[in-house]
Amino acid sequence: MTDNSTQSPEDNPSGITEEEEAAKELEKARIALVNAAMQTTLHPKLILITWVITGGLYIVLLGIAAVTWWFEINLVGTVKDGFYLDIATPSVFLVVLHAFMTVYRQVETDERGAAYLFGRALKLLEPGLNPLPWGLVQIKTRPRTTQEEQYPAEPNLVSKKDDREPLEYAEVDGKQVQCVRPIRIVTGAPKSDSEKKGILEKQMTLTVNFVLQYIITDVVKFIAGVGTTKEAGRQLRDICEATAAEEFVQRTAGEVIEKLSDVNHTLRSTLITRTENWGIEILSARMLSPDISHELSKSLRDIPDAEAKALVVGITAEAERNKRVKEGEGAASAREKFLVAEANAEGVLLAKRAEGLTKMKKDLDVDGETVIAALAVDSINEKTNVIIAGAEGGMRDILAAVSGAQAALPKNKPTTKTEE
Repeated sequence: MTDNSTQSPEDNPSGITEEEEAAKELEKARIALVNAAMQTTLHPKLILITWVITGGLYIVLLGIAAVTWWFEINLVGTVKDGFYLDIATPSVFLVVLHAFMTVYRQVETDERGAAYLFGRALKLLEPGLNPLPWGLVQIKTRPRTTQEEQYPAEPNLVSKKDDREPLEYAEVDGKQVQCVRPIRIVTGAPKSDSEKKGILEKQMTLTVNFVLQYIITDVVKFIAGVGTTKEAGRQLRDICEATAAEEFVQRTAGEVIEKLSDVNHTLRSTLITRTENWGIEILSARMLSPDISHELSKSLRDIPDAEAKALVVGITAEAERNKRVKEGEGAASAREKFLVAEANAEGVLLAKRAEGLTKMKKDLDVDGETVIAALAVDSINEKTNVIIAGAEGGMRDILAAVSGAQAALPKNKPTTKTEE
């Protein structure tokens, strides 16, 4: 046996494994067996027997009446008073009454009927008069109008309270009727490799409602299969819930809503198959859009508004960021120009200072260190009148300063005669 789990998509384009296929075939066989067991056979020939029995009873009663009347006519005065019992009149009355009840067997316009002989189906009956022996043949009827079922109940009869709280009552046609619990079904979990990341791509519990319409086409099959419309409604609800649960477990909440038409198609197909021999025709079967919790629904309702506000905030933040960037770029450009100008001025100043030091060195005819020392002493003299010399090397520093100051004084260089 080939393992479909290892087959390639080309070998198994439907994606159904052998186990799933076998399960479907088993379910079909089971349904066929149930349908065969529910098959009913009409026995119209038995109606003739009922008429023969009824006619025999009529003959007996009328014969008794005739004999009684004969004796009454021929034995007048020979029978003592009080001994004579008149049974002719009641016999004739019973025959007339039974005949009337037999003829007046009516099926209403909004009904479908069937004739039974102590539980054995005889024939289907149409609306109108259907003369059948009263007392021997029973007539059972069921509505022929379209039957609509809504599960779990009409919207006003579905409880809005928490399951831990007692059920409330609602008024229907002036009567207090107890509400029912809603139908809740758990969806499947998202697949790990799913590309969908929406808020509904989660495993959650949904509240569902079903609306179903059907008509009874064969009263005999319907009575044999389910009996009453109440029992039919109960079983139809069970089929709806089981089918929806099987479909939901394969999908997330978002996929259930997205593929609602596929779910409804599967629901209707399943109902038609399961009720094949119920004597009914499914006109419509659909699951209304699943209802999520009030809190989540409110959150989903507020998503567009939140997204709009987030968009506004994002645009405002982007504008503020661009503003600060432009301001920063302007400040940086201005700072850069200032630093360039300051560097240029510093360069010019240093160049001039170097030129002055060179000229001073040349005019004083001293080395560069002496010039720098003299400038340092001159700078100190401008800033303070007191010089503090350290204990360690203090004299050396003072002498160096004196030497620098002395070197800063103009020297009278001896003039030397140049040889002519």
